[in-house]
Amino acid sequence: MGKARSEPAPFDDVVLICAKCAAKLGRGRKGKTELKGEVKDALKRHGLGKSVRVAETTCLDLCPKNGQTIALGGGLAEGRLWVLDADADGDTVAKLVLESRSPLAAKAG
Repeated sequence: MGKARSEPAPFDDVVLICAKCAAKLGRGRKGKTELKGEVKDALKRHGLGKSVRVAETTCLDLCPKNGQTIALGGGLAEGRLWVLDADADGDTVAKLVLESRSPLAAKAG
C-alpha cells in the first residue's frame, strides 16, 4: 500500500460550487459556472483573492429547487452546506466567507 504525506495548503479556505446546480439554473454548463468568476472577483475586492481557493465540483447531493449549493471549508468540517438563492452573486458568497472567518462566527458556531 502506498504512503501519504501532509503538505501545507497554499490557501486558507475553500469554496466549492456545485456545477450541476448551476446548470439547472442556467448559470453554467459542462462543469463551468458563472458564479466561480463572480466569487473570485468579489474575494479579490475584499482582499482574500489568494487566501481562498474557489473550485467547481460535481453534485454535492443537496439538490435545492431554484437554488445553488456551495460548500465552505469551515462548514464542511461541521457537516454543513449552503444553499444560495438563484439570483445570488459572488458578493453573497464573499460575505459568507468573511462571516465564517470572523471571531464572532467562531464563537457562535
